[in-house]
Amino acid sequence: MAHALHRATLALATPLGTPLAGDTLFGQLCWALREAHGEAELTQRLDGYTQGQPWLVVSDGFPAGYLPKPTLPAHFEPARQADERKAAKKKSWIPVAHAAHPLKEMLACASDDTTAYGQAPQRTVQSHNTIDRHTGTTGTGEFAPYSMAQTCHAAGQQIDLYLVLDDSRITADEVRQLLAAIGQTGFGRDASIGLGKFAVLDFQIAVPLAACRT
Repeated sequence: MAHALHRATLALATPLGTPLAGDTLFGQLCWALREAHGEAELTQRLDGYTQGQPWLVVSDGFPAGYLPKPTLPAHFEPARQADERKAAKKKSWIPVAHAAHPLKEMLACASDDTTAYGQAPQRTVQSHNTIDRHTGTTGTGEFAPYSMAQTCHAAGQQIDLYLVLDDSRITADEVRQLLAAIGQTGFGRDASIGLGKFAVLDFQIAVPLAACRT
């Protein structure tokens, strides 16, 4: 069994109705595989998954070139004044090039959303209506208008995903094709009305963190 770490870089084309969470992405990749090759093929790939033999593991989506800052007890952080601590809490991203550095150096390089994304994502609310087919209008109860949250990024925002795959059971090219299929139809909630669309810009073996040290 040969496992390899890959990095996929996506370019977002529309807002997201569902965060790019690894478990949701894995589920949708499974669904895309089923659509492409049938349920029997998916069942075969899933064999052994819960017995320590995964064929694919997917990370959350991160701003391109960054990884999440480790969650650490407060005493690992440098001593700061109250206003500095508040600003430090917003710095939740570590540049990949610094991710293998000693802890203090790594924390000193942490960045906030505006730096990591270039333009911080905006959380907005989208109104929805459900039409009662008997009356042709909205109403009360299940037909009452409602709102759903969505996340808007800058046009073409690049997002990195990290994927560990067993290349004896699925190839990198196949995973890229499955991701591209999801990007065309839309990821997550409200894909049917245009949310969650993206393009796959790159898909390649990721450089181990130890090789990132300068």
